[in-house]
Amino acid sequence: MTKMLNDILKARLQKIISENANNFPALPRKKLEERQMSYAFVIYSVQKILDLSTQEAMRCITDGGGDKGIDAIYVDEESESVHFFSNKFHQNATEKMFPENDLTLLNNSIRIIMRQESPAAFCKLFNQANALLKEKINEISALIGKSHDIFVNIYTVVNSNRDDVIKDDWRSLNYTNYQYCPYGLPTLMSEEDESLPITYSINSDDEKLYKKEISNPDMQAYFLSLPAIELAKLYEQEKEKMLANNIRYYLGKTKINKKIKQAIEKDDNKSLFWACNNGICIICKIVSSTPDSNHKNKIKLVNPKIINGGQTTNAIYEEYKNNPEKLKGISVPVRIYQTSDDDIIAKITEGLNSQNNIFSRDVKSYNPIQKQVVEFFKQKNINLSVKRKEKFDNDNTTISNEVVFQSYIALYEGRPSEAKSSKSKIFENDFDGVFDGSKLNIHLEFYRSYELYKIVEDKESQLKKQSTNNFIQHADFALIYSMGRIDPAVKDATIEFKNIQDLYNKSLKIIKNIVKEQKKKLKGNYSHNNLFKSNEIKNLIDKKIK
Repeated sequence: MTKMLNDILKARLQKIISENANNFPALPRKKLEERQMSYAFVIYSVQKILDLSTQEAMRCITDGGGDKGIDAIYVDEESESVHFFSNKFHQNATEKMFPENDLTLLNNSIRIIMRQESPAAFCKLFNQANALLKEKINEISALIGKSHDIFVNIYTVVNSNRDDVIKDDWRSLNYTNYQYCPYGLPTLMSEEDESLPITYSINSDDEKLYKKEISNPDMQAYFLSLPAIELAKLYEQEKEKMLANNIRYYLGKTKINKKIKQAIEKDDNKSLFWACNNGICIICKIVSSTPDSNHKNKIKLVNPKIINGGQTTNAIYEEYKNNPEKLKGISVPVRIYQTSDDDIIAKITEGLNSQNNIFSRDVKSYNPIQKQVVEFFKQKNINLSVKRKEKFDNDNTTISNEVVFQSYIALYEGRPSEAKSSKSKIFENDFDGVFDGSKLNIHLEFYRSYELYKIVEDKESQLKKQSTNNFIQHADFALIYSMGRIDPAVKDATIEFKNIQDLYNKSLKIIKNIVKEQKKKLKGNYSHNNLFKSNEIKNLIDKKIK
């Protein structure tokens, strides 16, 4: 199985290399192919684990001399979280664990970056760091200045069949809000064997499995009370794979997970946990139940997927790993739906999550206007991905609807800084207004937004190789906004705009001048991250274009 998964992985890495090698940094020519595979492995890992586009993943890379054991960093200001990656790629299938010395280096670097060590240690690391790592450290420092409740997620990724690694070093991190996430091939490539039927067993609190009579012949519904420790054991067997269809997918520590954890740990809350928690919803192919000698139920589930309650599940699992005694006496209400009908699964998923006060790309993927836009993109041989971890059975260019939406907000709504700093927020707040059916040319405008983003993305890959252009990965939506201000005709998506290249060059010149002026004005207080995520960038562009 390890060799098969490695072969699949290598094919995917080769695809990343073939499509993006020209945009890779200059790699040592010795063992170039191996180094390209290793670099692509970091990109793939960040893409897969955080569900980012290739371009977004490449912006996270810090790999290279002076990376201090950190291959990539993703700073999520909206959730006040930081994601650290350290990867090891082996050409051949292996049993190797993550090297202990590398874990120690990674641990020490994270401690220093997260200000767990002396200022002198921080300055020393910063001075020794490469330019990419320095940029990320500045982003983290800005986040630390805004919040004292940052969540740290640490991913060690290796293409072996071992997920387990030495964890002792992480106990010395002394950082309350952190989670350590080891990834081997079984976890990283967990969706590859989804077609195989896998049966899991759980033990219920109840003497019987309660069945709800439903007239639909394609679905059966059940209800039970499940001990928290049984839920943790169920999740432990497949982890992320079991949450593949979950709307509130768990990407490490968050404030919500912290509240669930606190509820678990307080003894006086245990009796109320069942009543105060919304519970878990599971979809599976087959459900069966057999009473045991203690008049409890042994329940078997074939290919179960947790489609609602992922945060509760992960919080319980973390407690199970660290302090299983705390789970005694805690139960969770569980609904189980037996069905193989994709339409039913989609409706249940949407219904459950629309009743909660939460938002998701996955829920909005069923919007009929957006479906028309997806079809229009398909006619252009482009896959518009509208849900998390969506797969396509072709080799066409794939782009996330979130990214195109950011471009749309910058171009048509004139909000470049919001597009840059609040991806999830603008999607949540503005989606219904954009896709309410009142905009007759929304498919054309969305495609024009894509066209502008694509040229900005392509030019970024070329420009960022020069150190003087290290602002470029921050400037995407400012460039798009500027293009719309320089020539408003570009926003008329009903006509073909033939001078996009010239328009881009004019926009780039303006942004370069703004960066130069702001550096001179602010000196040591200047940062690309702050400039392009603040409302000031819009004002500065407007002043240049009168």
